[in-house]
Amino acid sequence: MRRTLLLLVTALLVLGCGDDVVKPGGLEVRWTQGPLATCGSRNLVQLESRAYLKNVLKGTGTSSCPAAERTGSMIIEELPPGNYTVVVEGFDADSKGVYLGMAEKVGVQEAKSTTTAVIELVQKPVRLNVTWTTPTGKCAASPIRKVEVNVYVNAGTDTQLADAEQGVCEAESPNPEDPSQMLAGLVFDGLVPNGDVVVIAYGLDSKGDKIAKGQSESFILAPGDFVTKEIPLTTCAGDPPACE
Repeated sequence: MRRTLLLLVTALLVLGCGDDVVKPGGLEVRWTQGPLATCGSRNLVQLESRAYLKNVLKGTGTSSCPAAERTGSMIIEELPPGNYTVVVEGFDADSKGVYLGMAEKVGVQEAKSTTTAVIELVQKPVRLNVTWTTPTGKCAASPIRKVEVNVYVNAGTDTQLADAEQGVCEAESPNPEDPSQMLAGLVFDGLVPNGDVVVIAYGLDSKGDKIAKGQSESFILAPGDFVTKEIPLTTCAGDPPACE
């Protein structure tokens, strides 16, 4: 009898715990191409929505982008309750993401579907991710403590410095298109499209002196591009090394 009662109590406790399970919610993600543009005028054929909770991707939704459509929506299901960052990306026929929109602090409630504010897609900025290797292969075994990266445009004609940044040798940067990812090196955001781009990088020692250098070949940055360039750094001439 006592054993039977214990089993009954245990079963009731298990059932009670089941009632406390948090039920997922969902999102209806609304998007627009703006007041005049359509999917067709922007050469978009597909859309993808992504929901991030604390920079972790929790769900996605996809839909076609009919040529005449200016607005629409997508559904993302099975999302834990919380405040989300929602990204909508538009892709062309080559599966290249060329338009992007974002909404932050979008609340998802338990067992409910939430409709987002209308997210407007704008042309993606040109982005460049620059990584490097040291003469020894790894930063820990190198005297290089920081890396200075310079991005030049119109390299073959009227060379201009478009942007410059410094980072520690082991630098990582957030991926502006996927908050769940960190990228090695430095990320340059919002560059202007250009057909003749060159990257020059310098390795700096603990005193800030330039002791290593590397340079890319000329390349193109087109609208919507997110290009990664790896620059091998080589030790400059001299004792101690000194770069021009």
